[in-house]
Amino acid sequence: MVGLLVLLNQLICKFNTSVHDILDEVFPAIAGRILSVIPRDVFPSGPGTNTEEIRELQELQQTFYTFLHVMATHDLSSIFLSPKSRGCLHPIMQLLLFTSCKHKDILVRKFVLFGEIVSAQKVMHEKFGDDFLVHFVSKGLSAAHCPQDLAEQYCRKLQVA
Repeated sequence: MVGLLVLLNQLICKFNTSVHDILDEVFPAIAGRILSVIPRDVFPSGPGTNTEEIRELQELQQTFYTFLHVMATHDLSSIFLSPKSRGCLHPIMQLLLFTSCKHKDILVRKFVLFGEIVSAQKVMHEKFGDDFLVHFVSKGLSAAHCPQDLAEQYCRKLQVA
């Protein structure tokens, strides 16, 4: 799966929006498969947890984040909101939000927070307006135990970005 994501990243970088229709078809299957195998919480740590399987899942997770980032930065983020992909949107947003708050590697947290989440949220705000922000604050940020004043500040910045 990592190899497929790397290939798709290369195609996106080479052909930009020309691959939109192909990605619109394959993205739900790819995202669904990845979301079904990577953990939704923190990878185990400590003695005996640095197995080949865990390392492969961590690589898959990191490559998936890169894939989402490449899609968002190459004007393909509308795929996240297409009818075929809508079922993946909430689990992806939850995974990104959780990772941006809880991942053990601070660089991964920063990459996820400032890359995929902000790009995807800008697109959703453009498409759904303030209804998205109300839903995001009430469901996403409250689930992540984000302080209300910080959530409001973030939403204001997202509106003007």
